[in-house]
Amino acid sequence: WTRTGIDLLAHIRGYAASGIRPFLLSGSYMVPPVFLTQSTGHDIVLINEVIGIGEIAINDHRSTQPTAHELARLASEARIAGMVKGVSGTMNVHIGDGKQGLDLLHEVIDTTDIPIGQFLPTHINRSERIFEAGLAWAKRGGRIDFTTCTTESFIAEGEIPAGQAVARALAAGIPPEQITMSSDAGASLPAFDDAGRLVRIDTGKPSSLIQAVRDAVAHGVAFDQAITTITRHVADAYGIPGGRIAVGERADLLLIDDALQIDTILANGHAIMVQKKWLIPE
Repeated sequence: WTRTGIDLLAHIRGYAASGIRPFLLSGSYMVPPVFLTQSTGHDIVLINEVIGIGEIAINDHRSTQPTAHELARLASEARIAGMVKGVSGTMNVHIGDGKQGLDLLHEVIDTTDIPIGQFLPTHINRSERIFEAGLAWAKRGGRIDFTTCTTESFIAEGEIPAGQAVARALAAGIPPEQITMSSDAGASLPAFDDAGRLVRIDTGKPSSLIQAVRDAVAHGVAFDQAITTITRHVADAYGIPGGRIAVGERADLLLIDDALQIDTILANGHAIMVQKKWLIPE
C-alpha cells in the first residue's frame, strides 16, 4: 500500500544512469494487481524495463486469495504482451506457507493451455512442505526459485537456506536450468507469532545472493552450476538477453576472487567497482 510502481520505476532508472541494466515486474501481491498504465499487459508492452508480472501472492494469509481462473487470465495477458515485446512475460508467484502449496498453479496447468514455464514460483525453500511441493512442480517441468534472504529466525521456523536447497534439488534430480535464486532485497521479512500476529520486520539484502552461491558450493554444488542460478537461468526464465559471457552480450560482469568474494564489477563494459572499491556513490 505504501510503495508505488512509479517510485520503483524512478528508482531503477537511477541505476540505469550508472550503467546498470535494471528490469521491473508489473503487479503486486494482490489480484487485481497494481499497474502503471492501463493494465499489466500494457505495462509490459509500453515500459521498456517491464518484463513480466509479479509477485502475485497465493497460498498465504496475506494474499487476496485469487482463483485459478484469475491467475490464468493474468498469466495469459502477460504472455501475450511478452510475445509482442519479445520477452517471456513470466509471472513471478509468491508462495506462502498455507495449506494448498502449489495446488492452484497445478490447477491452472491442468485446466488451461498455458505452459508451465509461464510461472516462476518463489520462496520454495520457506519450509520442508513447500520444498517438497516445489520438487513435484519441477518434476512436471516447472521452474522453482529459492529466496536467499534467510534469517536465523526463519531457519528456526523451518526455512531451508537457499544454497542448501539448491544442493538438495539437484540431488533430487531437478535439472539445473529449472532452478533459480532471488534475494528479495529491499522487501520486508516479517516474523509472526503462533497466533499470526506480526512481531518483527527485517529487510532483505542483495548481498545474500552471492552468499547463497557460496553456501551452495559449500554443500557440494559445482561453482558453474551454483552461479547460473542467479545469472543465466534467471535471464532464460524471463526471456531476456544476458546472464552469460558470450560474443554479442552486454559486458555486465562480476570478477570473483578465490574466496568467492566480489572483487570487480563491470556494467556494460565500464568498471563501477575495482578491487572491492566502488567508483560510483553507494
